[in-house]
Amino acid sequence: MQNVQEKAVKKIFISIILMLAIPAFGFASCADNAEAPYNPDNVDIPSEFTIQMTTAIPSQYLSAATEQGTVEVVEYESKDYTSAGLPVTHKPAYVYLPYDYNPAQKYDIIYLMHGWSGVAEGYFGRPNNQQMKHLFDNMIQHGLCKPFIAVSPTWDKDNRSKGWSESVAEIAVFYNEYENELIPAVEGRYSTYAETTDRAGIIASRDHRAFGGFSLGAVTTWWVFEHTFDLQRYFLPMSGDSWHIRMYGGQYEPETTAAFLASVVNASDFSGDNFHVWHAVGTNDNVFYQTHNQALACMNLTNTFTPANFSYHQKEDGYHDFNAVYEFFYNALPSFFPIDQSTSIENVIGKENKVSAFFNSTNQLIVNNLPNGTSNLAIYSVAGVLVHKTVANSNSATVNMNNISKGVYIAMVNGQAVKFVRP
Repeated sequence: MQNVQEKAVKKIFISIILMLAIPAFGFASCADNAEAPYNPDNVDIPSEFTIQMTTAIPSQYLSAATEQGTVEVVEYESKDYTSAGLPVTHKPAYVYLPYDYNPAQKYDIIYLMHGWSGVAEGYFGRPNNQQMKHLFDNMIQHGLCKPFIAVSPTWDKDNRSKGWSESVAEIAVFYNEYENELIPAVEGRYSTYAETTDRAGIIASRDHRAFGGFSLGAVTTWWVFEHTFDLQRYFLPMSGDSWHIRMYGGQYEPETTAAFLASVVNASDFSGDNFHVWHAVGTNDNVFYQTHNQALACMNLTNTFTPANFSYHQKEDGYHDFNAVYEFFYNALPSFFPIDQSTSIENVIGKENKVSAFFNSTNQLIVNNLPNGTSNLAIYSVAGVLVHKTVANSNSATVNMNNISKGVYIAMVNGQAVKFVRP
């Protein structure tokens, strides 16, 4: 394992290389600037926080599932919020519906914003690029999260790739369209927890809504956080920072940026554990420091940000690309839309090869009857909070539960579940 200084040098070197040759993934770098990176090496992480490394996706999850959802297009009327006259625009949003979508059932929902040069169909709207849809299908089929709806819109008034300056202007005002036109268009058509799509109805259903994005989509997420914090409980900014203080403020003025974000939380009615930011970046991402510095600064404001409402995740050797995005979704969505206790017991635990769990004399949880090969083991509280995650390579796994409080938990293994009590 490299020491901190070696890793810092490595990231700076990779940043320089990638800014010279950015791959064409539809997401471009937010880091085209010449200032020296802020050095976070002397910043301590409070003891209650850890930097959490993401778990790799099983390769088969990027192939077609047996139970496949569908993708539809919603056309809606919006406005060009960058123009004084607010001219009318007509825009698409691509909507992923889970397998066996039932309009009589309520669904959680996540809105996902693309990066610079991306378009609305970029995540799962292209027939020849279905990996993200496959990932969603497999996660739901294997019981890693509840069935959910995903929405892929665009900030661009024409749904076309535009120059940097125009895109930066559009992301800064997208929150207006998100509240006024996008949510009503989508949640007025599909079955979510929103009884109405006015502001009161959207806020009342916020516990079942998330907003996230990658690169400039992450910056968009922070604008949404700033201006419409109360409309959703969950935030998924991937490889990007808040630009309220200045462009790249998370990198060059992280403490000031974090203090502003804390002020947004503290001024709301939903502080404490009534929200969660799942902040993520790859260790080799060329915008690593935009995310890393801001995340460290947030974790040091423990009067506002706690492990209950803020988590920082890294993909080891992850770059600024779709591979990182897939892995972030795979790791984040189970904590946003967890299988609840009734779903686990009634629909999942009865499957073949049912797992079992018990505690040994040293207070370790032993999970037996795991499937052959590699298994993803996740432990949730009955409230749906992810408390432990690991990968098992045999038919049994041992989990140290000494740092986990007493109570009822659910162990999820590749779609199977078992309830147990931590004594």
